[in-house]
Order: sequence, then C-alpha cells, then structure tokens
Amino acid sequence: MLIFLLAMLLPASAIFAQKALLASLRQNVVFMGMSNPITIMLENCDCNDVLVTTDNGTIKRYDDCSYDYTPLRTGLSQIIVRKRGGKASTNILLRVNPKPKPVASISKIAGGGIRKNVLEVQTGVMAGWVDYDFKTEFKVDHFMVTIMREGKILFTRYNKGARFEEEVGRWLKATKVGDKVLVYDIEAKGSDNVMVMLDPLEFKVLN
Repeated sequence: MLIFLLAMLLPASAIFAQKALLASLRQNVVFMGMSNPITIMLENCDCNDVLVTTDNGTIKRYDDCSYDYTPLRTGLSQIIVRKRGGKASTNILLRVNPKPKPVASISKIAGGGIRKNVLEVQTGVMAGWVDYDFKTEFKVDHFMVTIMREGKILFTRYNKGARFEEEVGRWLKATKVGDKVLVYDIEAKGSDNVMVMLDPLEFKVLN
C-alpha cells in the first residue's frame, strides 16, 4: 500500500491545517462503482475522532483508519477530512477512473505459452481483475474453445459455464507440444448481473 502526503494537492489556504495522510492501492486513483479500500489519517488525531465525507459517492469506515470508498462518477473527487468538533477541514483530491475491464485467464495465465502438464489439469476459465487488489466478482458464463495443430482445426466446441465440459477437458489433455488453444467469445457476469465480453485467449502448448 502506497502512502503519499496530500498537502501538495491542497490550496494554499489549507496547507497550514493539520496534515492528512491517505493510503490507497493506486495512489490517488480510485474506480467508479467499486468499493475502493483506503486509509486516512489526520496528524495528531485518533482515528476515532476523524470525520470523513465526500462529494462523490459514499465512504464508510470499517476499521480504525480504514474506509471503503465507492464513487458514483468519473473525474475528480474530494475527500473532506476534519477532526470531530473542529471547523477546519482538509480536502483530498482523488481521480476517479472507470471500472477496469475484467480479464479472462487459465491458471492465472492470460495467453502465451502454457506447459502441457499445467494445461491438462486445469478445470476451467476464470475472470477477474489483473493487478488490482479487489475481490473478484465475475463468473464466466460461456466461451468457445478451438484446438489447432499445424494450422488445422482439430476441435471446436461451445462450453457453457466456467468449468470445462467433459469433452473439452479430454481434448485439452490430448494436446501435444506446439498445438494452439484458442478460447474466445468469452462472456462473464458481474455482481450487477451485467454480461461483459472479455478479450480472447490464445495459448501455445509447451513441453
């Protein structure tokens, strides 16, 4: 978790107020419609005496100085921090980006080379965010699988659900070094029940 001093982001009139520290997973970037974990501290102030509000979305404290922040729109957002009973406040500016697109993967590999002994024990296709420390809330609904050898199609099948169907699993176990495995037309559903089309995967089977 990265911590940065936010006095440099504040107007001159606020610099002489109590210094506020904010820790986030992406420095001053958060994502719209997601519960972004952040930590906010006020100089010489117990966390229980810190009041935090925002002009964009909702922010809820869940433990000591830790909060879940869910912005509702993209652009710049303000986090207003003040001491309980005090009048002076410190405004922290955050940039709100659109929700990142989930990425499909097999064994946490999103394409490229995959060893045969790794491929043949996989049970299905996963979907989630890459390099974002958020709980994955996507479930693969269906996809297509094509296996190619020396430029020729050996097998093609529609697979319902995230788990490989029995026939798909058999063909994956029967792949040879140099074969290509294509997974495409991948759709996954998030916690909002909205279906999202994911980028295709292309693997080359390695020894």
